[in-house]
Amino acid sequence: MRRGFVFVLVFSLLVFIPVMGVRIALSLYALDLGAGAFEVGVIGAASQIPMLLFSLPVAAMLERCGPRVTLAASALCGIAGTLLPWAWPDVSALVIASFLFGTSNVLAFQPGQTLVGLLGRPETLARDFSVYAFFSSLSALFGPVASGLAIDAAGHRSGFLVFLAFELSALALVLAVGRVLPAARKARAHTGGGGLAETLRNRKVWRLIAISGLSGIGLDLFPFFVPLYGHAAGLSASVIGATVSVAAIGMILLPVLLPFLARTCGEERVMAACLGVMGIAFLMLLPPGNVPLLVAASFLYGLACYAANPLTSTLAWAHLPPGVAARFLAVRNTGNAALRVVIAPVFGALAAGLGLAAGIAVSAAIMGASGLWVGARRRFAAVPPDVAASR
Repeated sequence: MRRGFVFVLVFSLLVFIPVMGVRIALSLYALDLGAGAFEVGVIGAASQIPMLLFSLPVAAMLERCGPRVTLAASALCGIAGTLLPWAWPDVSALVIASFLFGTSNVLAFQPGQTLVGLLGRPETLARDFSVYAFFSSLSALFGPVASGLAIDAAGHRSGFLVFLAFELSALALVLAVGRVLPAARKARAHTGGGGLAETLRNRKVWRLIAISGLSGIGLDLFPFFVPLYGHAAGLSASVIGATVSVAAIGMILLPVLLPFLARTCGEERVMAACLGVMGIAFLMLLPPGNVPLLVAASFLYGLACYAANPLTSTLAWAHLPPGVAARFLAVRNTGNAALRVVIAPVFGALAAGLGLAAGIAVSAAIMGASGLWVGARRRFAAVPPDVAASR
């Protein structure tokens, strides 16, 4: 069982490093080809569409075909996304490549989380999901670095080929040792039954979706506001970029602390605290032009923003039937992707109409109120004994 968990971690790192790195590579390549801000925005949006459209179908695919098929498909999409900009140096190809990498992401992220739940035990769930989040954070750190080094060394077009090594390694891993993962029949036995209707009838599912969605507001809005804040304060691009990179330190530190915090305080209390910390991070953006405060806010944001996925996944697999928990992940990912489509334009309009400070203040208020709601209305106790005994 633990060999399967190690497989998931290694495969996820191999796939997510290109997924995170290609975001920078695609944007810079588009600008080098003469694209404007609108085209760059379209390229970025194309990577979010697959999570919105395919999360639920991928969950069904996982039940029918097993994880090896979905993970192999993820690597193949990444290979195609890597080769396309090299073979066809055009902005249209970059849009398609962004979509392919978004598809690779959902084909790896969705089954990866499900496998962590399937392969874990009740007493190890918090630790396992935290370790999975830690590896995801590493990809957010190494992916952009690999992208920048490859572009400087080989240029925009050939720089994409550095990601080919990661994707080919991921595919080889599935083909060589993918048998350590549950077969399709075993996966269905653990996750099948009831379908989507059963999942949506469960009240606990909706509470977990709400918690994840509220956290997603802070996750998306902080990096949305920081460039606007920096531009309004007259900060240089290098200062803004360095400030954003500070968040990666918190993102790596958080998964290390989560198992201890969840064990001592409970997942919902930790989630409530993280929402409150994100609210504080927004409040720290209100004084204009204060660089030390901006750096501290970025660290706090990174420390708190990635808590929702591992914590809600832990609660789902500890308190819900396995089939419901597996499909909850798909519903949660679909809802979060839909939220990403609308949240930035809505708050952008708010900031344009009422001022940047008003948009930041409303964001802080939402995060603070969300933390109070989650902390005051806890619905999940410790792992139920009957669930622990059944696993």
